[in-house]
Amino acid sequence: MNISHHKNNLSHWRDAILIILILSFLAYLCNGQKIDMLWKLLSILCFTICISGYIIYLKIDRNKYFLQVQDALELHQHIFHIANLGMAVVDLQGNFLAVNDYFANIHGYNTKELEGKNLSYFHTRNQLNEVYKYNNSLITKGSYEAIEIWHVHKDGSIFPMLTNAVTIKDNNNQAKYIATTAIDISYRKNIEASLEWHANMNAAIADLSQRVIEFQNIEDITDIVLTHAKKMTACELGYVGYIEPETGYFVAPTMTQGVWDNCEVENKTVVFKEFRGLWGWSLKNCKPVICNNLSSDLRSSGIPQGHMPIRNFMCAPVMIGDRLVGQVALANKKGDFSSLELTFLERIANVYSIAIKQIRYTDEMKSLNESLEARVKERTESLIENEKHLQEARQAAETANNAKSDFLTSMSHELRTPLNGILGYAQILKRNTSLSENDQAAIQTIYNSGRHLLTIINDILDISRIEAQKMELQKHPFSFYPFLSTISEMISIRAEQSGVSFESKFSNDLPQAVCADEKRLRQIILNLLGNAVKFTQQGKIVFTVEKKDAGIYFSVEDTGIGIDPDAQQNIFEAFKQFSDRQIDSDGTGLGLSISQKLVRLMGGELNVLSQPKVGSKFWFEISLDETDYTPVTESSTSADINNIIGIQGAQKTILIADNKASNREMIRDMLSINGFTLLEASSGIESIEMASQYHPDAILMDLKMPEINGLEATDRIKSMPDLKETVIIAISASVFEDNRKACIEHGCQAFLPKPVDMKALFECLETCLNIKWTYSEPDPPDDTLAHKSFNIPDANVVKQLVLYAEEGDILGVREQARGLMNDSRYYLFGKKILQMAKELQLDELDQFLDTHVKAVS
Repeated sequence: MNISHHKNNLSHWRDAILIILILSFLAYLCNGQKIDMLWKLLSILCFTICISGYIIYLKIDRNKYFLQVQDALELHQHIFHIANLGMAVVDLQGNFLAVNDYFANIHGYNTKELEGKNLSYFHTRNQLNEVYKYNNSLITKGSYEAIEIWHVHKDGSIFPMLTNAVTIKDNNNQAKYIATTAIDISYRKNIEASLEWHANMNAAIADLSQRVIEFQNIEDITDIVLTHAKKMTACELGYVGYIEPETGYFVAPTMTQGVWDNCEVENKTVVFKEFRGLWGWSLKNCKPVICNNLSSDLRSSGIPQGHMPIRNFMCAPVMIGDRLVGQVALANKKGDFSSLELTFLERIANVYSIAIKQIRYTDEMKSLNESLEARVKERTESLIENEKHLQEARQAAETANNAKSDFLTSMSHELRTPLNGILGYAQILKRNTSLSENDQAAIQTIYNSGRHLLTIINDILDISRIEAQKMELQKHPFSFYPFLSTISEMISIRAEQSGVSFESKFSNDLPQAVCADEKRLRQIILNLLGNAVKFTQQGKIVFTVEKKDAGIYFSVEDTGIGIDPDAQQNIFEAFKQFSDRQIDSDGTGLGLSISQKLVRLMGGELNVLSQPKVGSKFWFEISLDETDYTPVTESSTSADINNIIGIQGAQKTILIADNKASNREMIRDMLSINGFTLLEASSGIESIEMASQYHPDAILMDLKMPEINGLEATDRIKSMPDLKETVIIAISASVFEDNRKACIEHGCQAFLPKPVDMKALFECLETCLNIKWTYSEPDPPDDTLAHKSFNIPDANVVKQLVLYAEEGDILGVREQARGLMNDSRYYLFGKKILQMAKELQLDELDQFLDTHVKAVS
C-alpha cells in the first residue's frame, strides 16, 4: 500500500493511519472466523502503536516523532500484506485504493493486477445489484455485519466469500472510503454441503426403509427404490431388478418412465439370461461400478444399437449374505458420479436386499402356511373322523360305565337288603343272654361273615366311585395322636396273635389335631398294616409317622414274603393280588388300588419298595392341615346296646316307614325296649298320613318306596307347620355320598346305611332325641363270687380296655367290663372298671388300667 506521509501533506497520512486502524480492527473482529492468531496479535500491537502515534501527533511536537510514526506505518503495511485475511480499501464508487496479497491471491491475481480495478470485476452481472444494495446500506449505516457472497475467480469459477465492511469518514463526517475484509469459505461450504447431503441421504434411506415394509409386491418395491435413488442423485435414468431364484436370470421390472418406449434395441426384454457390459460385470463379480466415461472403461461393451445414449453409469449389486439377489443402477447424471453417491447407492441396495429377503421369507411362509393349512385340513378331517369314532366309543364306554354304575348301585342295594336282615337279626340275637355259648359263637360267626361281605361290597363301590370321579373327601377335625394310637393298638393285637412283633414310631412334632377325611385315612393305613400282618409270618412290622417339610410321612415296613419285581409294576391295579403258595391270600385285590387312589385324592402318591423273602415297605406323604380341636367326651348314656332295657323320661313315638315288612319288623325288634311307642307305615303316602295323625318324635324313613319315595315324603312332612321340627332319619341301601347330601338338603337330621347297624341306630336316636338309656346290670354267677380274690385278665384284654379308654370309647369299656363280670374269675375286676366308666372317672380309670397293664406285661 503506497501512502504518502510528507510532513507538508499531513492530512493524507492521517487518513492512512485511520485506514490502517480500521482494517486492523475489522481483521480482529471478523465475526468469529478462523484467522491466524499471529495476525490477531500483530493487529492488536499495530493498533496500539498507531493510536499512540496519532496521540503523539496531536499533542506533541510532530517533527520530533515523525520518524517513529513512519516506522510504525511501514511495519503495519508489512503486516497488512502478509495477513492470512483478505483486506481492501475502495472509494465510494468501488474502485480499489489498496488491497493486500491475500485478497488478490484468493481471486487468482496479484496486487499489481488489481490496480485501477473495480469491485464489479469480482461479481457476475446478476450479483452487482445485490452488491450495490449492500454498499448503499453501508454508506447509510456506516457498517454491516458479515455476509456471504459469491466472488468470481480469475479462471471464471465462482467461490463463496465471507466479508465485513465499514465506511471511513472525512472531517465533515461524510463517508469517504470503504474498508472491507474477506475470507474464502469454500472449504466450510463444502463441509456444510457434505453434511447436508449425508443428512438428506440418511433421511432418504430411513424413508425408504419405512416405505418398503408397506409393500408385499416386488414390482412396488423396485419402483419405490428407483424413485428414491434417482431423487437423491438427480439422475435421468435408472433401473432396479432382482435375480430369479429358480432360473438365476436377472429381471428388471422397474425402469425410468419412457426408457422402455424409447428403447429401439432389437428383441428388447426385461429378463436377461446373460450378464454383459458394466452391469453384467457388477453382477458377475458382486461388486459396485462407477463410470463417468464409458468409452475409456475396458469393462464396458459399448452401447447397443438403438439404446438410449448413456453419458455415465453407476450400479451396486444387491446381496443377502454372500448370495446375489439383485441390482440397482443409475445413469445420465448431470456432472460426474461421486464416491458419496456410490456409497448412497450401496445403502439403497442394502435396504432393497432386506426388502427382497422379507418378501421371499413372506412367500416362503405363505407357501409353508398353505402347505400347513392343507396338512392341517387333512389332519383336521382325519381328527374329526377319529373324534367321531372316539365319540361313538366314548358314548359306548359311557353307556357301559353308566350301566356298570347302575348295576353296582342296584347290586349294592339288592345285596344290602338281605344283609340288612342277616346283620340286623344277628345283632338282635346277640342281646339274648339266654343263648348258650355255642349259639352265641354261631351268631357272632354269622355277624362277622355278614360284615366281611359288607366290606367287599363297600370296596367295590369305592373303586367304582373313584373311577367315575364321584369320590369326594369329607374333611373334619380330629385328634391325631389318639387316631394313630387306636390303629396301632388294633394292629398290635392282631400282630401278636400272629406271632409277629409290632412297633410304632411317631415323631414328637406331629400336630395335636388335623383336618382331613378321618375315615379314608384310617382305611388306607389299616389296609397297609393289614397286608403287612397277613404276609408276615415272622420278624416285625414297623409303623412310622413323621412330620416333614412337605407334610406328614406315613410308612409301613415289614419282614414278610416280599413282592416280585414283575408284580410290583401292577400291584396298585384293581383286582390284582400278590400271594405266596404257603399263605392264604383272601380278599378282592382292591385294597391297594383303593388306597393308591385315595392317597392321590389327598395329594400324595403311594410308593412301594420290596424284595422277595426280605420284606416290603409302603409309604406316602400328604399335606394335613393343622387345626385346634378339642374332642367331645362321650356321654355316659352312649348306647351300650346289649344291656339297654329302656329310656329315661317320657315315652318316645317312633314311626318306621318301609315298604318291606321284613325290614320294619327287624327295626321293630331292635327298638323293642321300654319307652318306645312304635308305629309302621308301608309306603310314602302312608308315612305322611300317620305322621300327620300321630305326630311322632322321630321317623325312620326308607328312601326307596313305591308311589312317592322317602325324600318326597320328607318334603311334604316338613312342609306341614306342626311337623316342621319332626326328626327324620333316612335309611337306604344306596350309600353314595350324593344320596347322603340329598337327604340333608331335604331336611333329614341323619342318614343310616343298610344294613342298619344297631349301635349306630341307638346312637343316632340318642343324639337326635336327646335320649338317656337305662341298662340291666349282670348278677354275679353265685353269691360266693363277692368273696373271691381280685384277678387280672390276660394282657390282651387289659390292652383292649386301655385302647377303648384312650379313644374315649366308654361304650367299649362298659361292654368289655360286663363281659368280664360274666366270668367268675374276673368279676371284681370288671365291676371296678364298670363303676368307674359309669361315673366318668376317666383319670382314675386311666391310672387303674395303666397300673394293671404293667402288671401283666
